Amino acid sequence: MQTINQHHHRQNLLLLQYMNKYFSPAKIEELVGEFSFSKLRRLFGEMDIEFFALCYFPKYFDRKFGEFHKELFEELKYMLDNKGSIEAFGLPREHGKSTINSFLFPLYSTIYNKSQFTLIISATEQIALPFLDMIKDELENNQLLIEDFGIYKGNRWNNNEIWIRGRGGIDTCIMIRGIDGSLRGIHFKQHRPQLVLLDDLLKDDTAKAEERTATSVPRPTKLP
Repeated sequence: MQTINQHHHRQNLLLLQYMNKYFSPAKIEELVGEFSFSKLRRLFGEMDIEFFALCYFPKYFDRKFGEFHKELFEELKYMLDNKGSIEAFGLPREHGKSTINSFLFPLYSTIYNKSQFTLIISATEQIALPFLDMIKDELENNQLLIEDFGIYKGNRWNNNEIWIRGRGGIDTCIMIRGIDGSLRGIHFKQHRPQLVLLDDLLKDDTAKAEERTATSVPRPTKLP
């Protein structure tokens, strides 16, 4: 219990830090008097993906994000607010691109009911599998997440598809697929994918082959 309380204390200090980012001291005092810390964490998590990551998933995100991460979060929120939009972005290696794209963002869009059916596509299903395992682990064992959002398992919970039920009783789905498999006709109940996230679409051997091809193509010579 002490460990849980200490964890809550750290997250509430983080919450106050982000409240100072958006509101005056008088407004903060008003909000703290009106809402519980649990409610405020949920509200600020939806407002600020950076806070959502740092508050609920500190074992994956244990430091402040760079400016390019914050720009990425804004692009992702824009995509959710504008259905039918297509966004493409790239980050250097070791900058958390896959953890954000295939772990954090599916959780954010699902928990906040911004996507009832999220599909994650990678080069193979095996590449996406560890991220679905991470998502399942958080939904099963992250006590702060469970306490704040009241989420629990739906009727399907397997290696490539999970159904999640929240306080409102609405089922949502996160599914993984490999681009080398069949994608035709994919559905969750009566729903087609509302959010499709593509990540690591090239296998290592394919990427290396393309690099070799690019370096082996002779450059045009300038004629005198």
